Amino acid sequence: MNKAVWLTGTFLVITVLLVTGCSPKPAPVPALPPPPLTVPATAPVAASAPGTTPRTAQTPLRSESTKELEDKIRQLETENQQLRSQNQQLGNRLALLEPENQRLRTDNQQLNSQLALLGTENQKLQIENQRLNSDLSRMANILQSIRAVVTSSSYSATLSRLSSMQSDTTQLAAFVTGLPHLPPLPGGMNFAEINQVVLKAQTLRGVLVSLPKLPPSIWPPFLPFPPELLELDRQRQTFIALTEWMNNLQSLPTFLQTARDLEEFRTNIETYIREIQTTMSEIKDVLQQVGKIVSP
Repeated sequence: MNKAVWLTGTFLVITVLLVTGCSPKPAPVPALPPPPLTVPATAPVAASAPGTTPRTAQTPLRSESTKELEDKIRQLETENQQLRSQNQQLGNRLALLEPENQRLRTDNQQLNSQLALLGTENQKLQIENQRLNSDLSRMANILQSIRAVVTSSSYSATLSRLSSMQSDTTQLAAFVTGLPHLPPLPGGMNFAEINQVVLKAQTLRGVLVSLPKLPPSIWPPFLPFPPELLELDRQRQTFIALTEWMNNLQSLPTFLQTARDLEEFRTNIETYIREIQTTMSEIKDVLQQVGKIVSP
């Protein structure tokens, strides 16, 4: 708006200057010499008839034309003076509008700078929007995969197994709680002796395992095998079955030394069972919450 006003004012000033400069200045009117005082010859007055009025002399036309020119000159000088005054006023207004024009140029530069900054920020926002759309698409795919798992039969089977394990551990916890309190280890037994007994038992077990099974595979089926040897083989198999768990007995002395006594061992078992129950309960709750979230 201010720029349009400034342009209009400038155009008016230029127009006035052109009109003033191009208009011909009136030439000074030379002073007219005073007309000669001539006494017109009196014409003989004819005798008028009684009752008639005598005719008067007419005014010369040249005196009337000079007066009109002088009036026009004065009018043009007045108009010229008015135009000079308007030109001066327009120049003053132009000088007043120049600071406003300078301020508008400064504001325009600032707006251009802000527009460039906004353009850069808009590009950053577009890149961030593309990244968010990509993340949203990836999360939608992940959610779809989770929904597919939740709606599958394996999800229901997992929840069922967790419930079954919770029930089993609850029964086991009740069983352990009902066990009698065990006495501490005998004072005369040390861990080195326990380790030595375990090593001897493992050596004997290895020998018994290496013995062939009786009766031999080549024994004729129509001949009875000696029952004494069968009894020895049964005892061998029984010892091997009873010592199946001895593969891990190497760590038994260290565990007993850590547990200090069987009573602490019993307490450790109870703690372990409680942790299993808590963990399975939390897993089951998480799976159920996931099922509720992703269920369509």
